[in-house]
Amino acid sequence: MIYAQKIKEKKFSYGMRVFATRFAAGGSISITGSMLMGSRSTADDELASVHAAMLLEGTKQLSKKDIQIELDAMGANLSFSASNDRLLFFARVRAVHLESLIALISEVLSNPVFEKAELQILKQRES
Repeated sequence: MIYAQKIKEKKFSYGMRVFATRFAAGGSISITGSMLMGSRSTADDELASVHAAMLLEGTKQLSKKDIQIELDAMGANLSFSASNDRLLFFARVRAVHLESLIALISEVLSNPVFEKAELQILKQRES
């Protein structure tokens, strides 16, 4: 079978599309993703990296603590970073929690809340 024929697509109600194929990986799944947005798209070179760092600080529905509790309950890791032209994410989770993790990633990307106090702390750390 041709490798491309093994790839499956799943569309989620909140708009995310995932393409996946099965590898013998001991029951865990790694996910990487990106979207256009980076330091090239702003006048401020640090803005993209600050945005990436703030994504796990909370959303309209979930506090920073809630996000961490959900990740811990799934046994998942999730991180964000920025490049010149992309916002990148990397996640790892046990296969049984894949849909929950994708829903969490969607929430974090769709409804971030950048608390002023957290932003000030991050800016001080970055400088």
